[in-house]
Amino acid sequence: TARESIISGLLVDVAYNTARQVEDIALYEQGRVFIPKGGERPEEQEHVAGAMAGSLLADSWNLKWRPVDFYQIKGIVER
Repeated sequence: TARESIISGLLVDVAYNTARQVEDIALYEQGRVFIPKGGERPEEQEHVAGAMAGSLLADSWNLKWRPVDFYQIKGIVER
């Protein structure tokens, strides 16, 4: 079967890592997806998606653990 989304693969990877007590996760995937076109050949598109959880910075004596938030992710994407 043709892949219609890359999100499901990312969610599987996040679940795999969290099941092994990995708290800080930053993943992305880039790949082709195939959109059905009702009897015709599917349309091939290039997609990119990402997932982040936990903290961007490692815990240290001078930095407090802070969960990743929307604005940090937005800055990374814009950069």
